Amino acid sequence: MGRVETKVPIDGSWMKRVIDWRGTSLYALGRSKESGGIGWNIRTIRRAASEGAISPKLLDDLARALNVSPDYLAGKYCHTLEYPIMELEGVEEYWTQNYLDPDRFPYDPDERERPDAYQHLLDTLRVHGVRDDEYKKLDMRDRSRLEEKIDLAVMNVLKEWFPDCTRSAAIDYEDASAWRDEQDVIEAMLDFLVEKGYATVSD
Repeated sequence: MGRVETKVPIDGSWMKRVIDWRGTSLYALGRSKESGGIGWNIRTIRRAASEGAISPKLLDDLARALNVSPDYLAGKYCHTLEYPIMELEGVEEYWTQNYLDPDRFPYDPDERERPDAYQHLLDTLRVHGVRDDEYKKLDMRDRSRLEEKIDLAVMNVLKEWFPDCTRSAAIDYEDASAWRDEQDVIEAMLDFLVEKGYATVSD
């Protein structure tokens, strides 16, 4: 019996949306490499979109061709569009244009090997008895100060054994990996919501 390839779940509608944003189509991507496509059969790509499941290799090839993160293409962040806050006039459009733009999620061949910085932060806090909800009660300014201080402290300890280590300048705890619930999304675009009169900020 032949080996069955494990597939990963995707949001087919989101994938088609991203393909459209990139100015191409399923048909164009399904052409041969010599004709500017990715070398996969168009029926295979369409089936993946309709079934909501795709082989990791096909997902990676599509993501590379579109220059977007495989996770992004699969729909990892499109759940944010389902939050009630998106029902307010202009919010979904603003969120999509400013936070879900494909240019914010370029293809990175090392993506799968990079640790989840946000999850690492939460794990660090849990080890020291700080619950997730306690951390999330902090406003964005205090979160940033806490994250910076933790990062600096860890680096100073590591330098004793690993002198060449550096601060995690590439880590952004406020990136898409931190959009775990609606409150995270609201805080990410708080300035816009305040400007529109949908939210207020207390001193």
